[in-house]
Order: sequence, then C-alpha cells, then structure tokens
Amino acid sequence: YVPVLDAAGQRAYSLPEAVPDERLAIAALVRLRRALARRVFLHADYRYYDDTWGIASHTVSATTLATFRDGRLTVGLSARAYFQDAAVFYAASYLDADGLAPAWRTRDRTLGAMRTFSGNLYLDLALGRNAAKGDLVHLIVAAGQLRFQFLDFPLQSRRDAFVTSLGLTAAF
Repeated sequence: YVPVLDAAGQRAYSLPEAVPDERLAIAALVRLRRALARRVFLHADYRYYDDTWGIASHTVSATTLATFRDGRLTVGLSARAYFQDAAVFYAASYLDADGLAPAWRTRDRTLGAMRTFSGNLYLDLALGRNAAKGDLVHLIVAAGQLRFQFLDFPLQSRRDAFVTSLGLTAAF
C-alpha cells in the first residue's frame, strides 16, 4: 500500500500500488574484450536502457583477469557502476489533490532514482595435476562490496553488502 498525504503532509489514507499495465523497453550494449599482455585480459561493457515509464539507465562495468603459475591460478578484479533515473510517476510521497489520489503510485524504491556500485576480487585455483589437458577440479573464491543508493526514498537511502562466495567445480 502507498500512503497518500494531505496538504499538511500528514498521512490521509493508503491505497494499493498502481502502475501502468504496459512497459516497453529497449537496451543497447557495447562490449570490449582485449588481451593486454600474454596472460592479462580486459573485459569492459557499457549498457544503455530506456523504457516507456521514463526510466533511463547507464551501466558501466570492467573486469581484468590475469593468469599465473602456468595458467593454474586466475586472479580477477571487477568493478560496476549503475545509474538510473526515476519512473515518471515515482514520488517520494504522494499528495491528495482536492480529493483525487494520483492514478499511478508505487512504494517500490527500485523505480526511483538510484545508483549502485560494486567491486569484486576473484581467485580460481586449478587443483588438478595436468594444466595442459585441462584441470578437472577448480577452487573458486570471491569477495566483494556492493552499495545501493536510493536517491529519493525516505525510508532507506542506502544499503551496503559484503558478498563472499566459495565454490568447487569439477568437469567430467
């Protein structure tokens, strides 16, 4: 439910969330992959998104991978930034205008203006004995930081997370 405020800024009543039934979107991606040295690689992306709700976003990401120990160890570092405008009907608070509630209303903070930033470190260690034939078992360890910034959501302006993962893969 979405609270609707009176002229004094006090909660007058609440209504169910209502958003348009249709949403058309288009996105475009540009990608670059490049070997920087014999064992160092770069992967970079830029993505643009736009839709009929008025949300436009930009995503920029980059990953660098380097291999060591005859390819048995891969180290990766990645970063990502995401910037989004708000939907045209999104508001931090909705006002009752002479007894009329807004037709479109939402409390979904992800439809408002927001930013996200992340960075990750990735390690992949081949545990098999023959790297030339392809190792059967890999130990994968990753750790990173993630931050969401909600630019116009009074109940939560930011959310931070530290993300870790540990994996073991095997090929048969």
